[in-house]
Amino acid sequence: ALPQEAASAALGSARLLGLLDVGDEAPHGHRHELVIGLRLPKTAAEVKGLAGGIEGLVFVSSPGVEATAPDATLSLEEILSESSKLPHMHQQAVKLLQALRANA
Repeated sequence: ALPQEAASAALGSARLLGLLDVGDEAPHGHRHELVIGLRLPKTAAEVKGLAGGIEGLVFVSSPGVEATAPDATLSLEEILSESSKLPHMHQQAVKLLQALRANA
């Protein structure tokens, strides 16, 4: 678990990146998904260890940034490839993040 100070800092870094309409295939009838950015004071490997096997937890490395835990991290190309097993709505969230970073 994150210490109280680290948890407060992480929550303080939260920002709404977008709202996705996932269409008629919405899981559990929830048509809209929030895309939220959050900065954590942990490496991908540390977060993966703390997550305790949460299904669907994926780390995406930014272009030009070396992954701190290659076994736990995918590149943007891998995430957005046709062979990716990531659900469509998650791929859309990654595309949104990619576009926001390109325009930063």
